[in-house]
Amino acid sequence: MSGTAGDARGGTRHREAQFLDAYLRHRLGAELDRHERARAVHSAARVWTVSLSAALLTGAAVLGAAGVADAARRPVWGFAATLCAALASAVAGYEAVFGFQRLGREHGEAVSSLHLLRAHGPTPDDLDEGDDRLPGFVADVESVLRRGVVVTAAAPPLLPDAPEEAPAAEPVGGAAPEEPAWPEPERDSGPAESADPADPADPADEDEDVPADSVRRA
Repeated sequence: MSGTAGDARGGTRHREAQFLDAYLRHRLGAELDRHERARAVHSAARVWTVSLSAALLTGAAVLGAAGVADAARRPVWGFAATLCAALASAVAGYEAVFGFQRLGREHGEAVSSLHLLRAHGPTPDDLDEGDDRLPGFVADVESVLRRGVVVTAAAPPLLPDAPEEAPAAEPVGGAAPEEPAWPEPERDSGPAESADPADPADPADEDEDVPADSVRRA
């Protein structure tokens, strides 16, 4: 029985190692190559568009200066300078519309995140049976590929935690003012005094209820 259980555990570890090797090669590696090529293409397009726009603006300035110096063909120089300036504006607008700088930055961030994930993640050689790192590693890589989540070196990738409860919203116009704490009235634990000052509580008044016969016998 122990030999059968050991063979089963060894087979499970072997399958997990095979899966991780295939995932690193055909999923992570392929996506990493694609992002690196896209970053190179968009960075090169950014450089070419900026350089071409600057060259056209420089040509427009040179042609404008030539039109000032050559009065006989000033309309021709002016037309050429205007055309160069319009082409420079068109190239700059083309670059702004497609966002080569933004796309290159996004692909570069994805490349950095995938490199960090591969460096911190498990490898087929050090993978143990039922290793908890494998599901978390796959989830982190897929989150980067789907949503472009950026992973930093200071914060290693982890599985998403349970969402925290949001704090209670304050009422409109700010927090409600607190009601003042009024002091409670003091309670007198002694005997209640008579409300009529003319009729004080006197022990001598208690003799009024004594029968007359008992007084005469006394």
